[in-house]
Amino acid sequence: MKNSPNLSCYLYLKGIVKLDSFDEKYLESIKNIDKNNVINQIETLAKFHKSSMGCFLPQNVIKNKIGRMVLYNRTSLRKLSLYFEKIKSNPKNSFEELLTCRGEEMIKRAETSLNHIYLGEYLEIIKRSMKRNELCIKNSYFDNIRKNEKIEILNCDNICYDMVEIDGLYLFIKLKSKNNDFDYKELIKFFIEAENLTKESGDFMEALLSFPYYFMKCAIRYIDRKKEWQEDYYKKRLIKSIEKDGESII
Repeated sequence: MKNSPNLSCYLYLKGIVKLDSFDEKYLESIKNIDKNNVINQIETLAKFHKSSMGCFLPQNVIKNKIGRMVLYNRTSLRKLSLYFEKIKSNPKNSFEELLTCRGEEMIKRAETSLNHIYLGEYLEIIKRSMKRNELCIKNSYFDNIRKNEKIEILNCDNICYDMVEIDGLYLFIKLKSKNNDFDYKELIKFFIEAENLTKESGDFMEALLSFPYYFMKCAIRYIDRKKEWQEDYYKKRLIKSIEKDGESII
């Protein structure tokens, strides 16, 4: 299978099956997620990673996105910081008033997150991921990957080379955004044990999970005007984003 352009075929040989849909009974069962569901999903991700790593497929089949998440966060922080300095003394509408009210707090939170990452073993984690050719599914939530007799996934489009920690982070970020009140430090600890990773990976995940993703995403959308929304609607989205980001865990 080395050098084969067929990702689905590669995954099938590794015991990972692509489906068109999950059954309604299963989809109904994941509407209310508890700790046991999350632990089972972590084990599913660990099995996916261990089965799929070592893949050698060309870049036009599987993209290399190692480090993209941290780079995107750093770029977003820089852009928001510059804009915040520009408007903080003279906000022009209700959205900018809220942004100046909460922006400094969120910028500091984002800076703390990135500082923890760069002062940690980030480069060693990248080296390990590259050495092992680790694959990530990206959409690691319950509605895209599950464990049955085999690992079953719906969407392969976002599968890429990246650190396995990122799949855990996408899962936890989405759980957090739904206001699920879990002990995320405990879940991260379980994740690194399931993946046979080190404490440094746990520190990295805690730092990234503390980054205010949704706040940044909403603010950058406003700055870039990617969505033609009214200021009041942007304001509502920003309030919602603060709720979805929850509290920092570092």
